[in-house]
Amino acid sequence: MNWYKIAQINSSDIIIYDFDDTIASGTNNMQRILNIGNDKPYVWLSSFVEDYKKYGDNLYIMTARMHKTLGDCRKLIKSFLKQFGIDFPESNIICTGFLPSTWGRKKVEVEKILKNESPRKLIFIDDGINNREVIDGLQDKYPYTDILVMGETKNER
Repeated sequence: MNWYKIAQINSSDIIIYDFDDTIASGTNNMQRILNIGNDKPYVWLSSFVEDYKKYGDNLYIMTARMHKTLGDCRKLIKSFLKQFGIDFPESNIICTGFLPSTWGRKKVEVEKILKNESPRKLIFIDDGINNREVIDGLQDKYPYTDILVMGETKNER
């Protein structure tokens, strides 16, 4: 589904996509960036590609891949996206790590974006229900931003 069909996006809005099991099926194992044998290897990839063509720098990828492989994480995701004609900026790929909790780290990074960018609208797309709930919970703290949280878990597909 294309989010710009649901919500009107403008130049101050930001869209954040999770990578693993949202844009592409994968694991936290850096040696296997994609599990292309999966039934749905590219869950939200077509939406991401269309959104990138329309909104470019307003798009971010946030992944729970490890901090210690931050450079590798960004390069692997960038390389994956090049297969689809996207030269995605590494600066828009945020590798949060997953310990002590994915949702805690993603919340911290989303709050940095909310504070630094002050978007009118923030769309957060993630397969993890805990990630979605914690980001949805930021609405009261940032009333100037309309926060739209979307996604589905493997069990919801």
